[in-house]
Amino acid sequence: MRSPSNQFITELTADQSPTLRLVQFIDGVSVPESMHHSGGAAAETEYIYGEAIRLGLSVQQSLNFLVVGLGLGYIEILISSLVCGQNISSFEIDSDLRNNFQNWISGSDEFKIYNEVCKSLKLDSEFVRQSFQKNKLILNAGLNLESKFTEKNHIICFDAFSAKTSGLLWTEEFLDYFILNACASDCIFTTYACTGLLKRVLVKHGFQLRPRAGFTGKRDSTLAVRGLFIKTYS
Repeated sequence: MRSPSNQFITELTADQSPTLRLVQFIDGVSVPESMHHSGGAAAETEYIYGEAIRLGLSVQQSLNFLVVGLGLGYIEILISSLVCGQNISSFEIDSDLRNNFQNWISGSDEFKIYNEVCKSLKLDSEFVRQSFQKNKLILNAGLNLESKFTEKNHIICFDAFSAKTSGLLWTEEFLDYFILNACASDCIFTTYACTGLLKRVLVKHGFQLRPRAGFTGKRDSTLAVRGLFIKTYS
């Protein structure tokens, strides 16, 4: 499958769902990093993000969603298939990924990998495109300490690359800024990662951590809740 960005190559994960692999050079050494666990891009999306999204919707139907890391749009596609008339804000530093995903939503099939993403999530691609027309998707550039957020968000899907590749996004300074400015008082924060610093920052800002194993062999992932969502995970 053709990649929607020349910064990435495509590959299939264990559940036959596609992902992108970034090949970068650090000190002259190739350091490839995949957007998803090799155990399954679609399965990881459902486990880490789908569960939180659905439980959030079981408590409140009107929610603002924020995704850090558009990639191939797995999370955005899943969200839009489940809601109607909602705000979905996504941050992605790669302009080709933003532009080509928007073109696909608008009807272009230049990059059929997005249709494969839908298929992997057991969704019809035309249904998904129609769903996006009923929701408000805003595709933003990369995040930094000057990023502005038009809405406070109830569901945070933090799917940024690791600290090795996206170092700023995993610092205490950025996480403090992000939680203060992007997160609603009633909020679910979910991510594949589980670091001591991340957990400390979340607790500092009033989140309660909920134990959750990592995906397919990873030791832990992070699920944190605040406000009215606390009872949901009690």
